[in-house]
Amino acid sequence: MSPTHDRRQGWQVLLLGLALLGLVPVGAGCGDLGASDETCRAGERCVCDSLGSCRRSCEGRGCDFRCEGAGSCLLFCEEGGCRAEGTGTGSLILRCPGGSCDLTCSGLGSCELADCPENCNLHCLGSGTCTNG
Repeated sequence: MSPTHDRRQGWQVLLLGLALLGLVPVGAGCGDLGASDETCRAGERCVCDSLGSCRRSCEGRGCDFRCEGAGSCLLFCEEGGCRAEGTGTGSLILRCPGGSCDLTCSGLGSCELADCPENCNLHCLGSGTCTNG
């Protein structure tokens, strides 16, 4: 077989694989390839570990968020008192208009503690950038 034929066959296999991947349904929960959007209860551990984007909202005051995957995490803590830890490779944003939130970043991705009026702490231990805004 010629090298040209091998390359053409390789591309055909790649295209077929991509087409099949597009036909396979991908769930929206944590730990998969898709985007997810969920509400978490106060006092419960709330984890994002997907390859896609992950959005979590805290119902009540005081959720415990974790961002572990390669995808981005957008976390909302309207009533405040939340803790978040970023150990993944994607970006993490914790919005805390209720105040008294803690964000610890030890992963490779960037972290931002946003909209926090008072008593918020940002601990930047990883190699990514950290912003307190």
